[in-house]
Parts: sequence; C-alpha cells; structure tokens
Amino acid sequence: KTLCPVRSMDFNPAKKCLLASGASASEIHIVDINNPSVLMTPGPKAQPEDDVVALAWNKQVEHILASAHPNSARSVVWDLRKNEAIIQVTDASNRVRCSCIAWHPDVATSS
Repeated sequence: KTLCPVRSMDFNPAKKCLLASGASASEIHIVDINNPSVLMTPGPKAQPEDDVVALAWNKQVEHILASAHPNSARSVVWDLRKNEAIIQVTDASNRVRCSCIAWHPDVATSS
C-alpha cells in the first residue's frame, strides 16, 4: 500500500513469497504475497527522499536488499534483520545517476 507511483519491484530469490517494491519519496515496501495485508519496510526512509528506481535482492544472503536513488546519486544496502540501511554509497559530485542495480552472481558482498 503505497501512495506514490511504484517504480521498481523484485522478488526475493530465496524466499519467493517476498516482493519488494520501490516508489517515489524513498518508499520501499516488502510484502509476503501469502499474507498481503502485512507490509514491511527495510528501515527508516533513506534521506534525502528520492525516487527508488531499482531494487535487487542479494542472491546469496536472503535478508539483504539494495536500492538505487538516482536524483541523489545514491545506492543503499538494507539489512532486513537489523531493519536499517547498512551501507550508503553516494557520488558527492552528483555525476553518477544509478538507474539499475545488481549483485555479483558469485560474491555476496559485491554489487
């Protein structure tokens, strides 16, 4: 249940019932499609608020999710067990604008 237009979605490859959606205003929701009435968030909204144009679940660590925020030139890695952002990568010069995000297929800690 988001009030903003959804810009990205990704199913968790390990827990196929979990769907993450990204929208405007840094909104990220995770829903278990077996119980869609319960929405989860990976933690507090990333600041400054920005569109979430891409999401990617880590292929090897099922509770890790990455998001791309192009207007603020930022990518965020979320740990759902800690319910917080654990890494934020920002281009201080604002020249790099992410429009997609992907994890390395073999190395869990590389994106």
